[in-house]
Amino acid sequence: MRALRSMAMRLAAIAFLGLGLAAFVGAEPQRDVRKLNDNAIRLRKTASTSATVVGKYDKGTPFLVLETGKKKETIESRTGYWLRGRLADGSEGWFFGPYLDQPKSGHFTLSDFQNEDQYQAYLSLALRRGERVRAVDDYEKVHKGDLGWFSSYGQGDPPFLVVWDDDLEATPSDEAIDDELPRILEDRIYFVYASTIEIAGDEEVADFPALALDWANARADEFVEGATVTLGRHLVTDPTDDGSNNWADEMDEYVGETATITEVVGEDPWGRPIVHVDIDDGAWQWRIENMRLESASDYSYGEGDDGYGYGDEEYAESTETYGKIEVGSVVILGRHDEVDGDMNWNDDMDKYVGKAVKVTELVGADASNCLCVSVEGNDFVWRVRNLRLKGSGEAGSYGFDVGDSVVLGRHRSVNGEDNWADEMDNYVGETATITSLVGFEEGDSHCFLVYVDIDDGEYVWRVENMTPAE
Repeated sequence: MRALRSMAMRLAAIAFLGLGLAAFVGAEPQRDVRKLNDNAIRLRKTASTSATVVGKYDKGTPFLVLETGKKKETIESRTGYWLRGRLADGSEGWFFGPYLDQPKSGHFTLSDFQNEDQYQAYLSLALRRGERVRAVDDYEKVHKGDLGWFSSYGQGDPPFLVVWDDDLEATPSDEAIDDELPRILEDRIYFVYASTIEIAGDEEVADFPALALDWANARADEFVEGATVTLGRHLVTDPTDDGSNNWADEMDEYVGETATITEVVGEDPWGRPIVHVDIDDGAWQWRIENMRLESASDYSYGEGDDGYGYGDEEYAESTETYGKIEVGSVVILGRHDEVDGDMNWNDDMDKYVGKAVKVTELVGADASNCLCVSVEGNDFVWRVRNLRLKGSGEAGSYGFDVGDSVVLGRHRSVNGEDNWADEMDNYVGETATITSLVGFEEGDSHCFLVYVDIDDGEYVWRVENMTPAE
């Protein structure tokens, strides 16, 4: 069925309700997870001391209780019920209840366990999707005291995916993201270790589509005509209505693609803000909550205009570009340099430096306004300024090489430096040919420079502000 087309209305920015007060959904009750209080405790196939032993486990091992036995027993002077449940390694069976301790205040914390591995196993069993969590320690952009909602636990490093209250300007890779999370929440997604979080204890869990709708309404003034977005699949918003995803199979081919908003339409029949984009010639409705914003603001389309224009021309001219890097490009990974005091680097990325990989997504700018990509083979995001395009140019040249035809752009400020002369304004927007690769400029900006023919080689030009000429 074809996705519904536009309705004759304009989207009005709705007052932000605050994600902490967003809608919640009914869910399973809080999980009963206990931990062993002695060593070498036997997990048995049935509730009997004569039953087959599934395994032996030590003090501190967490156990998710699924069922309580029907009668009390006394074993080695301890009286209680048998408990059936599951361990973090997937083993299932019965423990004798008196050998398990319950948390004294609702949930265990790291200090209740012998090591972080046990605590990680506990959280993997105890956390419900949408569970409220609190940061108990700083970790990169996450700070002690921050609140968020747990989404999923995986094999990544770090393993816990949390949607935080604050916009962290995060750039998670698509491969690492839960498919059921609306794309607009990605700015708030940050993976953390078990030692970073604890369960906050709220009985209700978050409704992520409702959070996304609140966030979309709060940011309505950013999803304007001319904004650049990455498209995502719509999710079902009404469990009783399979059509509430407002989706057509033909839209599949555009998922993950970058597009420009051409019209802010209004709301679809399910009350979700929608827009039209250029990539499909405006054929489909796209929900804001299932987009990731790559750029926004002063780009506008006026009635009667022949085309698009920027309200702030200087902003447009100084925007960083991907150069010749695109989805499918093979690039050589490089170590990030420091920009604005931030390297956006994880020590685990070291092992990938120098490897040739394929670009899978253009993910937008990080917190230091450096454009990043996702690649095959790892879950990190990589700055374009530190890549080398295989077969063209040098490391950091954005794939440009001598002889390439480019359109010149205004330099942006990087670490407080723009390396710009007023006379260069005359050439902005003009097509030129690269005559020489200069290399990285001195100073804190560390941008790659080239000479071009149009000014007879009088000025050096940053490749990050050039685009390939058509």
